[in-house]
Amino acid sequence: MRLEREELKQAEAAEQGFASRVDENRRNHWSELKGQGFLAHWRYFWSYYWIPTAIAACVIIFVAVFIRDLRAQKPAALSAICLNVPMYADVMPGGVNFDLPLEQMFADYAGIDTTKFSVTIDRTSTLSLDDYSEMDLATSQKIFAMIAGADLDCLVADHTIFHNYARNDTLADLRTILSPEVYAAYEAADAIFYIDGAEIQAAAAWTEDHPLDPFVWPEDSPVNDPIPVGIRLRPGDAASPAVGVLVNTEHTAAAAAFVQFITAQ
Repeated sequence: MRLEREELKQAEAAEQGFASRVDENRRNHWSELKGQGFLAHWRYFWSYYWIPTAIAACVIIFVAVFIRDLRAQKPAALSAICLNVPMYADVMPGGVNFDLPLEQMFADYAGIDTTKFSVTIDRTSTLSLDDYSEMDLATSQKIFAMIAGADLDCLVADHTIFHNYARNDTLADLRTILSPEVYAAYEAADAIFYIDGAEIQAAAAWTEDHPLDPFVWPEDSPVNDPIPVGIRLRPGDAASPAVGVLVNTEHTAAAAAFVQFITAQ
């Protein structure tokens, strides 16, 4: 034990001696640098402190970029996705002005200040339920994540995809979104896409009792409890693409405006 204590004392003394020599060496260097100008002082400083300086610089850059991105981020006014539906001129109010992006066209239509709010309309995504590829899986997962996070307000899709999402109870009853006058105009034009509420309830009950077995949707059955979840882009055409509003949208007014914008109402 005595030997160990002596060794420890010797180690501490050696460490203190080394620290004293380092400090003395630095003081001597500073004395030698007097009158040699900024460049000499900078080289000396960098030789001893380049690691903490580099770390500090990285931290400052990271914080600055984070603050810049945070300040540049604008709250969303609307987020929509178009699946398998190109935006043709005949479904846009007044035709398409190709000098403006669709987002700006909608912002102008709805009176949204894009300097303060963001409008996102994804027109590049596609989804197929027949030949389910990795790309389709990625698109499906992206949409699921956006719906779960309430980051998606409107869906425009071909008949098959729209019907699939409607059956999964993700689309809102448009009677709670649109004004009575606007809804009546769509109803008179035979433009409303209905889903059967009775089928939705039957599917939910089946899933609860048989969680491992998929529900078999009836084909061409009469609609017993019609719920309006979409507006067809081509009124009167049962196979037309449709636009709907997500059930958990946080931008109801903008979503209602988007439905009218896309359908030229």
